[in-house]
Amino acid sequence: MDNPQIHNLKEEIRETVTQAITIPNHKCAVFRAGREDKFSPQGKAQLLESDQYESYIFDCTLCKACEQDSKLCTAFQKARTVLTLQKKDPQANKELLQNLKTTGNIYGIRN
Repeated sequence: MDNPQIHNLKEEIRETVTQAITIPNHKCAVFRAGREDKFSPQGKAQLLESDQYESYIFDCTLCKACEQDSKLCTAFQKARTVLTLQKKDPQANKELLQNLKTTGNIYGIRN
């Protein structure tokens, strides 16, 4: 069973997603580059709604182009938080954060 924080975040994501289904695809830079439905605002909203977002949630750049029409970026931030709380965030993100902590930059390069 999810902890209460995760449950609340998932509920907030679901509420946001119902509004995001109508966002035009052309507003999303990632969709314009990739031309796959899973990258479109509508596709992202549908995947968030189905709770099947682990494999693509970090593909979104959080550019906020869709924020005028909905709070989809906010929902993505919450979905990322859910994955982090569940210890399911990508290894690359963990390495990036560790580099930032130890060297002060995301690349792990010491000055």
